[in-house]
Amino acid sequence: MSNSYEFDISPKGIVKHYSSHCVDAFVLARSVVGGALTERGLYYLTPIMLHRRQLHRFQPKKGGIRAQYGGTRSMGVTRGTLVRHAKHGLSYVGGSSKGNVSLHNIASGRRITQTAKVLDLTILTVIRWRAQFLPDLKGQGILAHLR
Repeated sequence: MSNSYEFDISPKGIVKHYSSHCVDAFVLARSVVGGALTERGLYYLTPIMLHRRQLHRFQPKKGGIRAQYGGTRSMGVTRGTLVRHAKHGLSYVGGSSKGNVSLHNIASGRRITQTAKVLDLTILTVIRWRAQFLPDLKGQGILAHLR
């Protein structure tokens, strides 16, 4: 059915582009309600991965204390919390180490820093998904704007 609308369908599902993810949905919707394609951008949603605690994997150290790994809190802040930092801007909280928290980029999920102090953060809200808008760059390659 998509061939009758003359869409280019990309066989590469790994590429973050409209032609590899949205053509079939648009064709089905258009066959039912009609309409025209006005936007070829793509919202790319990715869940924020939280590593749950794994107490059974670690043997207690001296004194019966287990190594910290996983969990959903970092220095009292829920992991995945959207925060504003004076130096690093808008980001979300990841793990913690040595009294500091790590901050991650909202679009890519890459760690920005591991040394942010909780007192320097303005807590905004808890998020569970990262969202990234990928515009159609008309022949420039979909990832050209990420450089």
